[in-house]
Amino acid sequence: MPNNVVIIRLILNFIASLLIPYGRIFRSKKLIKRESHTEGGHNPEEERYRLKETHIAQIRAGLMVVGLVVLFIGNAFFQ
Repeated sequence: MPNNVVIIRLILNFIASLLIPYGRIFRSKKLIKRESHTEGGHNPEEERYRLKETHIAQIRAGLMVVGLVVLFIGNAFFQ
């Protein structure tokens, strides 16, 4: 029973950690272009910043997936 509680907790933590930066992880290039327009016109620096921010959020999400898989493997084989 305690192993099930640990697994459920890991899954809930993983879901919560993906929901926090959801808007940045799944932002499209089209949306970034639209968001980088200001009253003065297109702002290429803002677009680069938002693209970088989105890529970093995607890398973090990938690392969280890898970490969760490692935790499951550790829980399954080393308990």
